[in-house]
Amino acid sequence: MAVTNIVEKFLKFGQNPNCATKNGISPLNLALTNSRMKVIELLLRNGADPNSADDKGRTPVHVLIQSTHINLLIEYLRVADEIGRKVHVDDQDKSGETPLLLALRVLPDHLIRNVLRLLIKRGANPIRLPLNELAEKYSLLTMKTFFALSDEMNKLCITRQYALRLGRVNSSKEIPCIRDCVCAPCVRVYYKSVETMAVDSPSCLAKLKVLADRIDWLIGDQRDELLREVRVLIEQWQGPLPNLRDYFWPEVIDWLLVQDVPNSSCVRNDDDDDDEQDAGLVVIRFVARSGYRDEPEIYNVGKPLLRRVTPLHHAVKQYRHDGPGLKRVLEPLFKIYGAKNNYVDAEDEYSHFHIACEHGCDEIVEKFLAAGQHPTKCFTRRAGDSPLHLALRRRNKEVARLLLARGADPNVANKRGRTPLHRVCNDLELAEMLFEHARRRVEIDARDDLGNTALRLALVRDNREVAELLLRRGADPTLANNRNGRSPLHLIFKQKSYAELARLLLEVGGGKKVKLDVQDKQGNSPLHLAAAKRRTRQIELLLRHGADPNLANRRGLTCLDVCLRHDSSHDRCAIKTFLGICDEVGRRVRIDRASLGWAVTNFLPDVLDLLLDHGGADLLSRDFVFPRAEEFYDDIDSKLTAASGLLTCVEGLERRGYRMQRGAALEIVTLFDEWGFFGRDVDLAELLRTDKKFARAARLTHMKQGGVALYDVVQMPVKEATGLLTARDYHELGRAKKFWRLPHWYGRVCDKYLCRLMSRRFLRRWALDSLRELTRDRLSIASAERVLDNLENGDLRNICLATKVHERNDHGPGERFIMIFFTVVILRYFAKNMFGHRFGAVRIPNFLRRRRRPASRTLLSM
Repeated sequence: MAVTNIVEKFLKFGQNPNCATKNGISPLNLALTNSRMKVIELLLRNGADPNSADDKGRTPVHVLIQSTHINLLIEYLRVADEIGRKVHVDDQDKSGETPLLLALRVLPDHLIRNVLRLLIKRGANPIRLPLNELAEKYSLLTMKTFFALSDEMNKLCITRQYALRLGRVNSSKEIPCIRDCVCAPCVRVYYKSVETMAVDSPSCLAKLKVLADRIDWLIGDQRDELLREVRVLIEQWQGPLPNLRDYFWPEVIDWLLVQDVPNSSCVRNDDDDDDEQDAGLVVIRFVARSGYRDEPEIYNVGKPLLRRVTPLHHAVKQYRHDGPGLKRVLEPLFKIYGAKNNYVDAEDEYSHFHIACEHGCDEIVEKFLAAGQHPTKCFTRRAGDSPLHLALRRRNKEVARLLLARGADPNVANKRGRTPLHRVCNDLELAEMLFEHARRRVEIDARDDLGNTALRLALVRDNREVAELLLRRGADPTLANNRNGRSPLHLIFKQKSYAELARLLLEVGGGKKVKLDVQDKQGNSPLHLAAAKRRTRQIELLLRHGADPNLANRRGLTCLDVCLRHDSSHDRCAIKTFLGICDEVGRRVRIDRASLGWAVTNFLPDVLDLLLDHGGADLLSRDFVFPRAEEFYDDIDSKLTAASGLLTCVEGLERRGYRMQRGAALEIVTLFDEWGFFGRDVDLAELLRTDKKFARAARLTHMKQGGVALYDVVQMPVKEATGLLTARDYHELGRAKKFWRLPHWYGRVCDKYLCRLMSRRFLRRWALDSLRELTRDRLSIASAERVLDNLENGDLRNICLATKVHERNDHGPGERFIMIFFTVVILRYFAKNMFGHRFGAVRIPNFLRRRRRPASRTLLSM
C-alpha cells in the first residue's frame, strides 16, 4: 500500500509513466517483474504503454509468461481492456520469439492449454509454432486446443500440402527436412486422433474401466499417465456421469484431486465464460458433479479417522492470497468433503472449519455449526488462533457474525495474547460489529503479551475512528505497554493529528477520571511529550484539565525544561502557551537558576524575559550565578545573533535588578576573544564605495525600526554608531531575513564588523571600571573616557584582563608590569592625538593571561 501511494504521488506531480532506464526497462516492466498488480493498474490508467519493450524486445506479455504469473497476465489483460488499450500478443522479441512460442518453451504442461486459449483468442498467430516440438513435447489435449481455436491449425493437421507450402514461406530449410520433421509427426500422431475426438458416453465409461484396470497408480510413471489420461477422458466426456467408487479407490480419487489443485492457479477471477473458468478445475469439478462424497475411515472403536491432510489443505497452501480464484476451488471441494466431518491437519491443527471461517465460506460455516461444531474450542497450533480470529483477520464479516451469534468467545486470546478486539482495531465496521453481536461482554482493556491494549494499537495504526469508539465504550487510556511504558494517553497528546481525540478523551473522562500525570519508563508524562513536540493545543488541554506543570522525569527535567530545549521557533509559542495557561489556571511554575542559565547560554533574550516575568526575577538576588564561558552553546550559525542575544540577556538581567560582577563580565570578554572579535577589520566604507552591489544591499537592510540602514551605520564614526544602536537592535538584525539574504561573503564581513561595533560599548564600560581600579583612581572619569575613546577593542580587552592579573598579583612583578603597560597606553593616546600616529594594540604576555579553551570548530570563522 505504501509503494502504491508513492507511485500515485509521482504520477500526480507529472511524472512520465513511460520513462525508461538505460536498458529500456519501463516502470511498467519493473512492476510486472515484481508482481505489483496495484502499481501496474495505476500505471496503465495513467497512460503507460501496455506494449513497451525493453532492450531485448520483450513486451509485458513476454515478461509475465516468462515469470509464469498467469493470474497476473489475466489481470493485466483485463485492466487493459477496461481502459480501452489494445495489448499486442503476437509481437516478437529480438530473438524472434513470440509469446506463444515462449509459453510453449517455459510453461509446464498443465498451464499451457489455458495460456494458448487466452492468446489465440486475442489474435496470436499459431502458424509460426514449431509443430515438431509441439508434437513431441505436449499432450493430445494441448494439440486439440489448437484444433478448436485456429482454422489454420485444422488445415495444417488435415492438409499435408498446405503444411509444405507454409514451410517454404517461413523456413529456409530444405523441403524434405520440413516434411520429415514437421508434417510427418503431426499427421502420424494427431490425424487419427482428430477423427476420433467425438466419442459417445458408453465408450467413455468403457475407457474409464479399462484405464482403472490397466494402470497401477502406486507406480510413479503409470500414475502420471493415469492423470493425463483421466484429464483427456474428462474433457471428452458426454452423457451420464459415472459412480467413481466403482472405478477408483478413495485414495486414488484424493490423489487426483490434489494433483488438480496446482492446475487451478490459472483460473480467472473475473466474469469470463464458464468454459474458461472451469478450464483449470477439470478433475475437481468432474468429481463434484459425479456425486462422489468422501467418507472417513473408521477406527476399531467405531470412530471416524479425521486427522489427515485433504485436497482442501493443499488448495489453501497453494494459493498465497485469498480471492475469487481460491473460492472457486473451495466450493467443489467442500461439496465433495461436506461439513459433517471436520478433517484436521495434524501438523498445524488446521481444520476444514478453520478453512471455511478464514476464507469466507458462509454456508459451509453454518453447516458446520448446525452439525455441532463448537465455535471457539478449536485453535491452530502455530498461532493459537480461534475461528473468530481467522474470520476477522480476513475481514469476513458474515462469518464473524455467525460465530458470535452461536456463542463464540470474543475475549479468547491467541498465543501472542491478542483477542479478536486486537484484530479489528484498524477496522471500524468490524469493531462495531464485534460489540454489537457478541453475546458476552467484550473485555475492552485486554492486553497482549507486549502489554498493548486495543486502544493503543488503534492509535499506533492511526485509526482515529476506532480509537474514538473504544474511548466512548470506556477504554482506559492510562494502561502502559511493557516496552517503553507508554500508554495511549502518551500517544494521543504526542501526535498533532490527535488534537480532537485528546479533547474527546478529556470530555468523555470528565477531566477528573483520567490520570493525566501517568509516566512512562523514562518518567515522561503526556505533558512532557506534548512539550517536546510543541503541540500547543494539547499543552493547553492538559494544563486546563489539571496536569502538573512541575512534574519531573528521571533526568530531572520539568515540562518547562523540555519546552526550553525543544521550542526552536522564533516566537517561542510553546513556552508562551505553557506559561500563559499556567497563569490562567493559577498553577505556579517552578523556575530555577538552571532555566535562567540555559536561556543565557543559548542566547535567548525573549525566553529569558518570559522566565523573569513569571517569577525568575526573584532568583537574581539570591542564587543566580552567571554561566562560565565553557558552558555557552558553541554550535552557532551567526556570531552576530549569538553575541547580540547574550548582551541583550545581560541588559534584561540588569534591568530587573541583577548586579553583574567583574568575573561575569570577564567570562563574556573571554567568549568574545574566542570568537575572534579582536582581529583586523575590513574597511567597509571603502567596500561600499567600490562595490555597488553591496552598497545597494546595505541600503535595503534596516537595523532599527526608525529606518537606520546598514549603509548609514557603516558610514558613521565608531563613537556615534556605538551610541546609536542597542544590543536588541543588533539581535533583531541578526534574525532578519534580509540580513541572511546578503551574499555569503558580504554577510561574513558585515557580521564581523557589526560584532566588533556592538561589543565595543560593553568593553568600554568594563575597561573604564578596570582602568580606574588599576590606576587607583588617579585618573578622573572624563580623562579615562578620553583615553578609552582612542583605543582599539583589543586594548580594551587587555585592560579588562589586566584586572584579573592585578587580582592575582597585588604586589610584586605583576604590579610593575601593570604600571609599564598603562604608561605605554597613555603614550599611545598622546601620540595619536598630537602626532597622528597609530600604534598596534598592546598585548600582555601569555603567562599572565588566562588560559582559554580552543574555539569550537563549529563556530563561523572570521
